[in-house]
Amino acid sequence: MLLRIVFSALTLLSMSVQAVEYKAWTLVGADHPVSIGVQHFIDEVRTKTNGKFDGKLYADASLGDQNKAVTLLDKGEIGIAEFGVSTLVKSLPELDVLYLPFLFRDTRHLFAVMDGDIGTGIVARLAEKNAYVIGWYDGGARSFYTRNKPIRNLSDFKGLRLRVSNSKLYMGLVSALDGVPVPMPFKDVPAALESGSIDGAENNLISFATEDHYRNARYFTFTNHVMVPEALVVAPKLWATLSPEEKEIFKEAGQNSAIFMRQSWEKRQSEVRAKMEKNKVKFFNILDSGIYISRMRPVYQPYMDNPRQADLIMQIMTTSSR
Repeated sequence: MLLRIVFSALTLLSMSVQAVEYKAWTLVGADHPVSIGVQHFIDEVRTKTNGKFDGKLYADASLGDQNKAVTLLDKGEIGIAEFGVSTLVKSLPELDVLYLPFLFRDTRHLFAVMDGDIGTGIVARLAEKNAYVIGWYDGGARSFYTRNKPIRNLSDFKGLRLRVSNSKLYMGLVSALDGVPVPMPFKDVPAALESGSIDGAENNLISFATEDHYRNARYFTFTNHVMVPEALVVAPKLWATLSPEEKEIFKEAGQNSAIFMRQSWEKRQSEVRAKMEKNKVKFFNILDSGIYISRMRPVYQPYMDNPRQADLIMQIMTTSSR
């Protein structure tokens, strides 16, 4: 009888500590800094909860594209996901301003904002809408690259046919710089660069390299015109199961993973630049960012007409870099 009671107690104990398994989604491959950061989160949570929460990384959009992943997260079929800010705009429309060109002076400024009071306030307002952000990742700084000549000054943009996404904001950016925006699907860029139907395009350095755009665009200018954070998000259903102590563990692990991801991103960028230089890509910096910023008035105006967006823009611009 005593043996049966002991066995029952041990069975109940093992059930109580049985691992909670969850899926973690990323859009990019397992060796990308984003996926490396998410794996860092999984490992830290597993360790700090003594194995209670055991995540598995599903990289390279293996569970579906970002739109499907958002749906799966809402249903609780995915526990953790790393998303672009665009997925949060529906919950908090003013976040759309984060895509504005030259809003952030540099990466230090970006994360002084997102890790500081402004970012903390954004996280709190998103939580009120059942969107739980536990870390801000680096989405990369976008810059221009060209086929036939480098961009060194504002005048070099004049007449250049530059590929952009089908976005009013990006088309407005290129037009404001006296270039000619050419909306085009991303997959068509390599062929368009090779044929000369466009003179250049814009993206972050890592995408420039991994998508082989460098083969027909040998001039890369660090305009860093758009820097947008990305978000590590917990599914509402998973978040609701966490104790207060477990929520703190998730938050801490999320922030630690974000820092680790940013460091991995910087290291990867240095490696990619060295590789591109060996492939005879030439790199340039713009000489006076103030001239470019002054051209952005028509791009900013619709956002400045919205009080909430205008307030967030001014808060960001007046935040000092760390």
